[in-house]
Amino acid sequence: MLPAVPSDHQGLVRRVADHHPELQPLETAAAMGNWAGVEEFFAGLTDPSDRLHAGWLVGRVDGVERLLAPAAMAETGDTTLARTLYGIRLVVMGWNIRTAARAEHVSREQFAAFREHCIRAEQMLIDATAVQPDNTTAWIERIVTARALQVGQSEARRRYDRVAQHAPHVLPAQQQLLQKLLPKWSGSFEAAEAFVRERVAAAPPGSPVPALLLDYHVERWLDLDDNEVAPYLARIHDDLRTAEAMTLDPAWRPGFDRYKVHHNLAFLFSLAGLDFQAAKQFRAIGRNFTESPWNYLNGEAVDNFTKRRATALAKG
Repeated sequence: MLPAVPSDHQGLVRRVADHHPELQPLETAAAMGNWAGVEEFFAGLTDPSDRLHAGWLVGRVDGVERLLAPAAMAETGDTTLARTLYGIRLVVMGWNIRTAARAEHVSREQFAAFREHCIRAEQMLIDATAVQPDNTTAWIERIVTARALQVGQSEARRRYDRVAQHAPHVLPAQQQLLQKLLPKWSGSFEAAEAFVRERVAAAPPGSPVPALLLDYHVERWLDLDDNEVAPYLARIHDDLRTAEAMTLDPAWRPGFDRYKVHHNLAFLFSLAGLDFQAAKQFRAIGRNFTESPWNYLNGEAVDNFTKRRATALAKG
């Protein structure tokens, strides 16, 4: 049975399927073991970003591997969707074992189990892309496994290029490669920023790609010393306004990651002291809460969000 719409004491809605009610039939089908319902839902999705976010939603359903594993191993029919979703689920299971803790706080046993799950996921995804070379969902998840299995930068870029060959302006693909290009995954901020600016410059009108600027600046902010924060935030106002302008473009088609964009904008505008701009983003968010990026601040994420929202709305 699916949980009732969960909210906290602040009345905030947390679950992705409640942020986007159109995803609820998919979540229900996955939770109830209805493979035909899952297939039918994906048959109605054509946007690569939407397909990926729907895949991630399925991958987070507890116990869904009991549905996906047999479908992925079936000897008849098209197994590419099942293998793609099972690969995503294996990565989720592996990361749940590893946890989000820093490497020094993860045990050898946790690392071993994490790696074993990601190797199995990689094989599922390789099979899916071999049969269906334009399977952007599987290729994007293979950028995730490239990071998890610590393959080189060139291989991660090759996987991204396979996505871009079929869909050159898919924000989640760029977000996943951005992670690989950062210093925490053996990259550099210089390489990461160069990639971000290249992709933003190439984005067509109405594209969600300018939101990549926000991901980069959040990551860069996390690495700053206290005395560097204020000058850095003062330098990125133009980038924040570029991303804000994207959300106001009549051609912008907000998908299943719209609230991530609004939360990142609210977060960075608030940190930069631009409360009027932050207030507009908090209004767009409404009750649709996400832990990230508010969990990057000291204290509880929900308290950070509600306090900064109150400040912004009072001023803006």
